[in-house]
Amino acid sequence: MSLEDYRIHFGGEMSAEKAAEVVALWRAAAQSRVEGEAVELAAPFQRHYTKFGTGLPPNFCLVLTAASVLAFKLDPRNPAHPLAVAAGQFGKQVARWQRGGVRVTDVETGRLTLRLVLEIDDGSGPRAIPCRTPRPSVNPAAIVVIGQLGGRLPQPSEGPAVSGS
Repeated sequence: MSLEDYRIHFGGEMSAEKAAEVVALWRAAAQSRVEGEAVELAAPFQRHYTKFGTGLPPNFCLVLTAASVLAFKLDPRNPAHPLAVAAGQFGKQVARWQRGGVRVTDVETGRLTLRLVLEIDDGSGPRAIPCRTPRPSVNPAAIVVIGQLGGRLPQPSEGPAVSGS
């Protein structure tokens, strides 16, 4: 998904320049923690709180390089989160996977979050980790990462999933 697609679907009030600035800010903060590889994109995510044993902390940042997807522990305490991030919010690296072994599926729009499944196949068998990312209307970095990992965002007319009849 491009930044323009993001603005159409979620951030119509955010200028293209501001959205690009937020994406660049996350990329720069992540680059300060990654040595020897160029960071393409980075964004905040949360693991579903009932899914333990995934190897991911409740709050983490996915960092995309050309060959890998890295996960860093993330301290989300920042009054402007997710519009702003500092390198000091990044904790230790908790995972590294081959880029081709990570994809995003089952993206659903909630009122304040996007719910998604992070599918990881690291050679030991596929795993599905339910996650979410904060406030899509002010979170262009996550939207772009989701798109790069194959996630398909619901069209505005699709709305949230409804069960029952």
